[in-house]
Amino acid sequence: MSSNKGAALNKRVWELFSRAGFDTQPNSSDPNEKEVTIAGKKRTLDLLAKDEALGIKIIGWNKSGANKDVSFSTHVNDYAVIKKHLKADAVLYVSTGYELLADDIAYAKTKGDSVWNKDQLEYYEAIVNAVGKWAKYEIIHALGACPT
Repeated sequence: MSSNKGAALNKRVWELFSRAGFDTQPNSSDPNEKEVTIAGKKRTLDLLAKDEALGIKIIGWNKSGANKDVSFSTHVNDYAVIKKHLKADAVLYVSTGYELLADDIAYAKTKGDSVWNKDQLEYYEAIVNAVGKWAKYEIIHALGACPT
């Protein structure tokens, strides 16, 4: 059951970014998530969103339930390495079925990362529904991913 919720959340997030005008992986033509190999270990990203014209690259991690496998700070540290490796501009963590602790959110912010809960995800979906691809600029601003 939770894998279906996880897959649904992943699709919801990449569709949001796609509708905002980003090129995404996964996407409607290719459901495969971006894989990155660092120091011989394979990492799978829930989201890779790019805008080549703006020089923006965003990576994402989504969680629809409780984060029981490892501590959230472990994910933040792992994504810091992935962010550097991919030369990404921003990291977004989306957690809809589990409220992350304030300390966890603060730690992610010390790395320059963003955390969205269910309400924030719904907010950006509403923005995309209202203004379409212009929402891309609001998302970029919110994530602190300034174009190069």
